[in-house]
Amino acid sequence: GQRALERSANVEGIRHITQGLAALEKLSVNAGTRESEATAQRELELQTILGSALIATKGYAAPEVEVAYTRARELLETLESQEPTLKKDADASLDRIKDLRFPILFGLWLSHLVRGRFLSARELGEQCFVIAKQTGDPAFEVEAHRALGATLYYLSEFRDALAHLEAGIELYQPQHHPVPTFLHFVADPGMTLLAYSAPLLWCLGYPLQAEERLAEAARIGENRSHPFSDAVLLHFKSVLYQHQERVEEVKTTATQMLRICQEHGFSLWEAAATVMKGWALTELNHSEEGIPMIRKGIAAWEKTRAELLLPLFLTLLAQAYQRAGQYTLALQTLDSALSVVTRTGERAYDAELTRRKGELCLVLGKETERVGGKDGTSAVTKAESYFQEALAIARRQGAKSWELRAALSLSELWCTQDRYREAYSLLRPIYMWFSEGFDTKDLRRARHLLEKLKRSHQLSAISRR
Repeated sequence: GQRALERSANVEGIRHITQGLAALEKLSVNAGTRESEATAQRELELQTILGSALIATKGYAAPEVEVAYTRARELLETLESQEPTLKKDADASLDRIKDLRFPILFGLWLSHLVRGRFLSARELGEQCFVIAKQTGDPAFEVEAHRALGATLYYLSEFRDALAHLEAGIELYQPQHHPVPTFLHFVADPGMTLLAYSAPLLWCLGYPLQAEERLAEAARIGENRSHPFSDAVLLHFKSVLYQHQERVEEVKTTATQMLRICQEHGFSLWEAAATVMKGWALTELNHSEEGIPMIRKGIAAWEKTRAELLLPLFLTLLAQAYQRAGQYTLALQTLDSALSVVTRTGERAYDAELTRRKGELCLVLGKETERVGGKDGTSAVTKAESYFQEALAIARRQGAKSWELRAALSLSELWCTQDRYREAYSLLRPIYMWFSEGFDTKDLRRARHLLEKLKRSHQLSAISRR
């Protein structure tokens, strides 16, 4: 089973591990005390490896994953409570038992994170970090930084998240510290750390550094054959491109990801790739194909019990509905996304979700006026309120790219009200903060708007004279 997992034959690996567990169950029926202890140790290891394999095929949040790791944790605690007895047994592998505490907690962390249980995920990540420091194992420490960095990212504590991810990247040396199979959790830690940090760096206002992280992760992937790691990298690549509104790149990346996931049975990541490709298709004016794809992907994602990333996926679906002119569905979907945020506390996309609601308010106001209604002024007021809220959220998070996008929406709204001076005063300092990525879409848009605002201000000054 372990050899099968090492070559990414996850279904075969699960079959062997499951058969091993069934054999152990038969052995334990008539086993004495010493045999029971030995059987428990063997089951502990098998359950830990099984949890890793199930992540690849069922998804991080699948019930089977949580069952495997919870059972492993129970066995570990039972064996540790029997430590005085075990010490008398020359055959007992106490060190081996203790070494499994970290991967078990890490597996539970993954399950809780993807289910949207961020408080317990944070606690488990902190426990992993303590164990890593106590053991002095660099491989454990790399993974502990990954756990805390990822959790803090989705909680929108971006600066602290980046500090953990970069600490893990600095420690990652696979040639010096090979990671055992049961700790790989089916994704290379170095590639994952780099991939996670890409959209995070973009949020913080460093688009070029984000691209460099993806390139570095891809170079690691070239040196090993590990399809699951490739799928994870492609996911974060598609997320970064989506944030940057690079539609063709999202489509290409999601298509590559779908091919890998379908070939190897990575159900969870296949769902994510389906959502991203569907969004790209709607942006390319293929709503009739794209919207059903997004909905299919979200349904498959939720089927695994995953709640992580739902705010992003639902926001993309709302955007697709809006583009197709289905404004009521768009508003309902954004409200669903906000409900998930309230329920789980995932706030990495909070600013953009709020800004999108403001943009939708403007569209709804224009649509109401078009059919003879009188709700235009109210819609503009609501939209401005949402843009201000998005701006405040981004500033609290230190998310300069989301702050820029919210400022662009607000400034463009103010331009329609001849509030050029306010728009210029808002947008210019945010634009001037950036030190890279001036060819990216948002910064080009900001530069052009500032030039327009400057001309408008000059014309206004001339007319007053």
